[in-house]
Amino acid sequence: MNLSPLWKLIYKDSSNLDYIEYKYFPHFKTWKSSNNLVEQSIEADEILKYNYKVYQVLLSDIKNRDSNVLKKDLEIFKSSPYINTALDCKYSNGYIEGINNYIKVL
Repeated sequence: MNLSPLWKLIYKDSSNLDYIEYKYFPHFKTWKSSNNLVEQSIEADEILKYNYKVYQVLLSDIKNRDSNVLKKDLEIFKSSPYINTALDCKYSNGYIEGINNYIKVL
């Protein structure tokens, strides 16, 4: 089961998700718009849903280039235990993900 297309949709800005055009998704064995697919997928897990919403807020702040709003939102989200864990941990899987992406491109 390949979920790569699903993750690409979750990383996408929610304002760029398609609400109208339906595509067939074999994993779900049904026709869905990309917006419906993301909404159904994030409903499966509360942590994923929370992180998706945080990601979309921060993505919007960065896209709008409003540093004051971004700083305010970051202060709000710092109180989250998930964000605190990510900020406090000195390890990241970013390097490994970069290598995986490089291998896929080869």
